[in-house]
Amino acid sequence: MNHGTAFLSKVDDDTLYGSQLHGGVVHQFKGKTLTRSDYESLDILTAADSAHYVELAQRLIDDVTYCKEIGAREKAFFEQQKAALPRYAMRLWKNISGSDA
Repeated sequence: MNHGTAFLSKVDDDTLYGSQLHGGVVHQFKGKTLTRSDYESLDILTAADSAHYVELAQRLIDDVTYCKEIGAREKAFFEQQKAALPRYAMRLWKNISGSDA
């Protein structure tokens, strides 16, 4: 993702991103049942199921423009997350230590 290479995830308990979806990433949908299109609009291209995963993977292979668009979107997300690391680290420190410093 950092280099603009498209990354594809799937909603599942055994994928890092997919396992986090129901815990917070999908809060923007406010309890709505997500569609394939909704999953595709997330910061990381996400398949709703195995068949959807294959379809998206094939589209990334077949459509160079789409692949570049997804890569650029995910790179922006990666950069945003990387920039937030100091804030995340401080929040973790406060939780572990019980300190407000």
